[in-house]
Amino acid sequence: MASKIEVYVYVTDWLDRLGSRFLNRWQFQYRELVKSGYITNQLLTVTNFPATAVNVASQKQELIRRIRKALPASTFFGFGNMTNACAVFCRTNDALLIQQAVNQP
Repeated sequence: MASKIEVYVYVTDWLDRLGSRFLNRWQFQYRELVKSGYITNQLLTVTNFPATAVNVASQKQELIRRIRKALPASTFFGFGNMTNACAVFCRTNDALLIQQAVNQP
């Protein structure tokens, strides 16, 4: 009979492998979508954060608010930001709208 520690190790290893498998699959699909031109990556500079966006979390909330204001809720996008620049991946058709929305207060 397996001990609790052995079961724990087995389950955590299994979850790690499962997570890696899904991450690898996502990365493959992402690369294929970029290669096909369906999605794109952009590096945008945000020039007009409000005074209330004082940290990364509030800046992200402000960017999401601006993008959601310009795009329908069904549109997907993802981003990472650092200071006043953000890297956005989105559908190629939405790239111009996102670029405009990011600098609209």
